Amino acid sequence: MSYHAYMKENLFDKINCRKWFLPDVSKSTDLEIERSCADYEERIQACGGIDLQLIGFGRSGHIGFNEPGSAPDSTTRLVKLHPMTRADAAPSFGGLPHVPTLAVTMGIKTILSARTLIAIAVGESKAEIVRKSLSDPISSLIPATYIRTHPNARIYLDPPAARLLCERQ
Repeated sequence: MSYHAYMKENLFDKINCRKWFLPDVSKSTDLEIERSCADYEERIQACGGIDLQLIGFGRSGHIGFNEPGSAPDSTTRLVKLHPMTRADAAPSFGGLPHVPTLAVTMGIKTILSARTLIAIAVGESKAEIVRKSLSDPISSLIPATYIRTHPNARIYLDPPAARLLCERQ
């Protein structure tokens, strides 16, 4: 299975959206994948940009697959997946050996260009990264901190994911 197949099976086949596009990662060289990523960025611009971006908090602090260290001006590109990201994905792929080591991701700049950004975290395993993402300094070490810079972001947490947040006074 690939992340493309995972998204198709778990999202695209379940929503009323007949037209969707992902970068073509079946290319055989890094240069071809790079061109596919650039084409993806061009398609976004040609369509007038992104209206709604839906993302989740990864336990490594990633958004999309912008793993720790991702630059805020990054666009769609090939990335190496963090070991924690791979471990978290293992059950969906039939075990760690079957989880890809690389993925194509929208960059942070691309994600933050959306007119509306929705970020979701569910479960106790996300509590610590949610706390860090919402309270630590904005940094490429925790890419999810960049969500706080978006002018129209909404964050949805279940109680276990929100467990470590301080109550407002």
